[in-house]
Amino acid sequence: MVEQAAYPTAVVTWENVIDVLQLADKYDMPVVRGFCADFLSRNTQQMSISAALSSPMNVLTAASLLERYCSGAPELSPFVTAVGTALSSALSPLSQRQGGSAGDALCRNAVSNLRRLTESPSYTTTISATVQARVVSALLAGLESVSTACEGCRTGTAIRG
Repeated sequence: MVEQAAYPTAVVTWENVIDVLQLADKYDMPVVRGFCADFLSRNTQQMSISAALSSPMNVLTAASLLERYCSGAPELSPFVTAVGTALSSALSPLSQRQGGSAGDALCRNAVSNLRRLTESPSYTTTISATVQARVVSALLAGLESVSTACEGCRTGTAIRG
């Protein structure tokens, strides 16, 4: 197998990473697949849930790409893990409510972005089932944290007028 270090990684960019990864999978090019996984894992700081669903800069899309094309290769697991950690970080405002207006604003922003993404007609085909499950899990954890934090929710007094 050809060593990845022998080739420039600048060949992979945000504009072409999806296409290059698909070609690497189609033609069984593990080194090229590695370039793409390395690129995504080195650029997690630029990923967010506010990016367009069609963009690899969207952390849901990036995690789905690596799951789809790289999760079967043990040598790429550090890259897959790095993007998975970025996904967890992006979803953390939902379940790790810090309280106060700053924490509430982060949570509302995350929910707003996820609503926009999940309402996209291409969400179910772009985002893998595993990543979709992580989103649902984070949303449910957020609901749970809200309901346990709200005394009126626990006692039912919030419903009364």
